[in-house]
Amino acid sequence: MYSDNACRKQWNALRESEEMYRTFIERSNDGVVVLQDRLIKFVNPRFEEMSGYSADTLLGTVFTDYLTPEEVEHLLVLYERRMAGEAVPPIYETVMTRKGGAKISLEISAALISYQGRAADLVLVRDISERKEAQVCLERYRILCEHVRDIVLLIGFDGQILEANHAAVDTYGYSYEELLGLNARALRAEEEREAMPELLQRLQKENLLFESVHRRKDGTTFPVEVHAGAATINKEPVILGIVRDISTRKKTEAALERALREANRQGRRAAALQGIAEAALPLPKLPELLQAMAEKTANALDVDACCVFVLDERATVFEARAAYNVPGLVGCRVRADEGLIGRVALEGAPVYIADAEHDPMAYDACEVRTSAKSMLGVPLTARGRVIGVTRVQSLQTREFSNDEVLLLQAIADRAALAIDNTKLYEDLRSSRSEIEAALDTERHFSLLLQRALLPDHVSLGEGYCLAVRYVPAFASREIGGDFYDAFRAGDGSAVVLVGDVSGKGLEAASLAAATRSTVHAFAHETASASGVISKANSILPYEPSEAGAFVTVFLVIVDTQMGEVHYCSAGHPPAAILRADGSIEFLSAVDPPIGVLRTHAYRDHVSKLERGDTMVLYTDGISEARSDSCLFDLEGISRSLAAHAGSDCDDLADALVAAATDHAGGKLKDDAAVVVVHRQ
Repeated sequence: MYSDNACRKQWNALRESEEMYRTFIERSNDGVVVLQDRLIKFVNPRFEEMSGYSADTLLGTVFTDYLTPEEVEHLLVLYERRMAGEAVPPIYETVMTRKGGAKISLEISAALISYQGRAADLVLVRDISERKEAQVCLERYRILCEHVRDIVLLIGFDGQILEANHAAVDTYGYSYEELLGLNARALRAEEEREAMPELLQRLQKENLLFESVHRRKDGTTFPVEVHAGAATINKEPVILGIVRDISTRKKTEAALERALREANRQGRRAAALQGIAEAALPLPKLPELLQAMAEKTANALDVDACCVFVLDERATVFEARAAYNVPGLVGCRVRADEGLIGRVALEGAPVYIADAEHDPMAYDACEVRTSAKSMLGVPLTARGRVIGVTRVQSLQTREFSNDEVLLLQAIADRAALAIDNTKLYEDLRSSRSEIEAALDTERHFSLLLQRALLPDHVSLGEGYCLAVRYVPAFASREIGGDFYDAFRAGDGSAVVLVGDVSGKGLEAASLAAATRSTVHAFAHETASASGVISKANSILPYEPSEAGAFVTVFLVIVDTQMGEVHYCSAGHPPAAILRADGSIEFLSAVDPPIGVLRTHAYRDHVSKLERGDTMVLYTDGISEARSDSCLFDLEGISRSLAAHAGSDCDDLADALVAAATDHAGGKLKDDAAVVVVHRQ
């Protein structure tokens, strides 16, 4: 039997123990719940806080009322099995709905106890929402690091690699385990490894963005951009490095550099071509023109000598008409089948002699001998005929690059046009007395002259058709200045030109020829229509005898693939577009004629030629056809085009000329030119 004193001590100890446990439960950071028969029998203050409900509300309610619907069945199974004495996981996670509808993640730890003499479930509840959010964030960062294309490295201050993403494994060629066993120094190219200690010290103090060269496992290197700086993970200082492979960027930069060099080269090429054009366009005497060409060609190609041979068609020989740095050569004559000159004329293509000292082709009938080591000859071709040969010579053995050959040929082509125009101009001047004595045939001569200057059977490319008409006026016996041109530019675009020189006679025809040649030449070198017209306006010749002379021009450059039309008008009547749906649009532009304002900045305009559309260019012989005081004008052009919508190019051109002629009473008072372009 226990004494009263012993019982009292035991009772006091029991009370102290109970008080201690009660204090522990009430102040616990975890929620404490007792479940019995699925009902909540006890909750501590922490669980009240977590659920948002008071103990009075919670007690006596079914615990599943506070779970999310998808968790109820799973939790009931665990509860019933545990109450039945079966082995179930003691710790698991679930989701509870707080008062107000908010959801929180919980970690549950449950065990069987005896409560008020019956079996019950003691449940410890821990709010793990923050941990879950941290896990989600961590997973997001993991996915981000694993799926970015940049390399991500965590490096200790001693340079040891602590962590690496998939991009690092793929790029460097090491396995994940191998990377974690490396010092970051091993990832740098040999020549950059010595700077690693200093770099690590700087990265402890500041963030850095720099370029470097890294090394793969197989020894190959590649350029990188590195953004790195200090960070803290689990209170441990580390260096976070983001490494980007910039091989593609470096290749792009190199390509850009090459493109800039090419642009500079093309700029020099254009300057040389413009120099030749400027030398030719003032229409000087032919010897002066050829001498200027020889000097400019030698300077452009950096050769020691240059000479120009021109074909004497009467004697079928080539005569040296100009020479730079070859004294005594001018006047020498070479047979058309002899030496380098004859070979170039025969083949109509560039010919190169690598060893001029020992190659028989370097020698001809000219008594003048040179000490050239290498030679290059290209043909001067005009209207499909070789009219001369340009020969350049180097005193050193030299190979000419493809670009240099193309440059020399381009210069020769421009010079050939200028030579041909100059010869034509001289021929016209020498024939003036004969023309004036044969007024009855002058109109026929004018037509032949215009057609000789202008292209025939020109193709603008697949999907386009072209028709041209030139009608000489019968009211005037003088040669007019109407002209046109159509050709493919070097970039594949189609160029169409219509123009009219003020005045009549040989001077007007000569200026028409010079204008056409100028625009033709610059259209191969300048992408914009306004640029071509501006250049032509700045250098075209106007002699005192032509005071007040000017030229109207309408120039169109067509992107034959897309149908985009870039045009510029220098005081010329607007071109018309007959749309596939029958509507008509006039391409108006207000800029002065060529020869009025030397420094005027002409403007580009843009339209589009859709499939089925037809563009019509014409001179004022059409628009200014008169019936008494009434002009045919744009209204008459619109009527004619609308009435013949759907017709082919030739029929449309014929119909427009006929309509203007009928309006003028059967005879046009001025020359008329019409160019029709249809996109199929």
